[in-house]
Amino acid sequence: MGGWWGDKIDFLGCTILYKSEMGKQIPRTAPEIRLLKLARSSNTRDIEKFPLMLFGLMRKDRINIKWLIQITRANQERTRFRELLALSRLLFEANELELPCFYDLPEPHQNLRNRFSRGRTVLMGHGRPIMAVRLKKYFGKHIGASWVRVQERSRRDYLLSLLLSPKQREIIRKRKSGLKLSKTEIEYFSRTIRDRLKAILDPEIRKIAVDGLN
Repeated sequence: MGGWWGDKIDFLGCTILYKSEMGKQIPRTAPEIRLLKLARSSNTRDIEKFPLMLFGLMRKDRINIKWLIQITRANQERTRFRELLALSRLLFEANELELPCFYDLPEPHQNLRNRFSRGRTVLMGHGRPIMAVRLKKYFGKHIGASWVRVQERSRRDYLLSLLLSPKQREIIRKRKSGLKLSKTEIEYFSRTIRDRLKAILDPEIRKIAVDGLN
């Protein structure tokens, strides 16, 4: 398979080899290849799935966006890929999603921003217009629950960071997971962390905090 995909590919395997311009083979993972396949498709369903897959890869910091743009050889294919990346950026902005490598995504041009904000046609698939309002609805429906969990975890981690040091949080995590603690960690928990947790749970301390905020 030539053009877009480079010199060697195995869709059944987990690792794909491309040949860079310098002749060096670079292994990439299957999810990135599936993302490129979605971008190449003109099927409406595939276009709707593209921002969701991109979100998953970016959230886990498992994607090199600049490299993927670079390996799309044909001008038409590269333009299409960049349009989908820019459209995904608009969806991420609309949902206030902060992701690694966000600013590696192409900046949407003003015309695309206007059409997106008004819910109008943003792309074509199989000769049919793909409306921004449909993409927003589809993306919001599928991203909602998983992103709420991510936000809740981030909020919890932030609050814990105000009360406990990284080492203390790590020891608590290990205890909760049933992992074995070292002798030093056991002593540190008994001597310091246990008393701090008791203080957090104390009703009188909670009342003082509530009164102080009112």
